[in-house]
Amino acid sequence: MDFDPCNRPSAKAISSILSEWRTIVANPLISLEKSDIKRSFISANDEIKTTQITLTSNQNSMYTSKLINTKEIKMAYESAKLTEFRDSKMCDLDVCDMELD
Repeated sequence: MDFDPCNRPSAKAISSILSEWRTIVANPLISLEKSDIKRSFISANDEIKTTQITLTSNQNSMYTSKLINTKEIKMAYESAKLTEFRDSKMCDLDVCDMELD
């Protein structure tokens, strides 16, 4: 695999190649002996059936689905919610002096 995008085939070229392969594999008139591509796909299908895949999960992963206690979130939100709006002068806040990232 080349990391330089300029050296990779375009999506259109890949689509064309895959379309050609699909036509070859689906065509019953093309024998396995005459087509390396068809033979490769059949061989890969047979190998997939015998290959055992084991998936591992990281229990500390932040992307693992977890139950979320929405009651705790709601209570925290309700307790933090401001009941009234204040003018910046009432909070002794000068917006002009604030640094924004």
